[in-house]
Amino acid sequence: MASQNQRYQQASDILQPMCKTNIMDSYNITGVTLAKTPPVTTHQWLQLGDDDPMFLGAKALQERYRLDTNCYKNNVRLAAGYRHMPVVLLQNPYKNHDKDFQDIFTPDSALTWTRNILEEIGLDIEHDVPVFDICPMISDDWARMKARTGQLSELRQAIKDAYDLTAQYLEALQPSTVVVLQCATNPCSVKKHAVLSSVEHPVAQVFCSSMAEAMQKRSRIVRFMQREVRLVPGFHPSRITHETDPATKRLLAATLRDILSAVYVPYAQQINGSANAN
Repeated sequence: MASQNQRYQQASDILQPMCKTNIMDSYNITGVTLAKTPPVTTHQWLQLGDDDPMFLGAKALQERYRLDTNCYKNNVRLAAGYRHMPVVLLQNPYKNHDKDFQDIFTPDSALTWTRNILEEIGLDIEHDVPVFDICPMISDDWARMKARTGQLSELRQAIKDAYDLTAQYLEALQPSTVVVLQCATNPCSVKKHAVLSSVEHPVAQVFCSSMAEAMQKRSRIVRFMQREVRLVPGFHPSRITHETDPATKRLLAATLRDILSAVYVPYAQQINGSANAN
């Protein structure tokens, strides 16, 4: 059996940066394009709790870099959910990710926005839909502290380890679809995140989006560890919060709502239909 490093090297060979990726197909994500029967029925899904062995890597990352325990706990509670359920990928944690779980859902935050939309659809952010950052547990504040104190080598290693953790999550969850709500690691973007984009990693380079892609409401296929995954480009919900023009703000909110609805409504209907049948 290949070692973990060998597996990630294989992934590096398979995955290509977004600006060079071979788009195998591209589909509109509005209407019924993604509203197809999920690939497996609900009773075949494995609902992973926050005590699942897949989260051992998260605990190791937290301990290795002496992060607050709540950083680990919150990451795990959000990343738990159904195996094969489409995953939501955000950017990296907000500065309050070391607070208690209920306190990380601040008004207008990306998590609150995502949670509210999923609830409207009929899904639970904590138990149904895995939601995690492309660079988990490494906040901007922590990164700035490491840079300010000259610990750049440790910072780069921590970011790489965080990307590795995301790869572990994706391999364990095996989603057929990944909804990418972050443009920060897009290697083609002129506004890419200075810290997160400083570490080249296949997961960060491929599982990223752009505003142009998101506004086109199209999806595409990428390969990840010898599996085909549908990537649905979106954008970080903070883009809505920071928009000052009312018309543009409404357009952005409607676009992101359409994207999440196109992906998740079929799953919500199946889960809720199965629950009602029982």
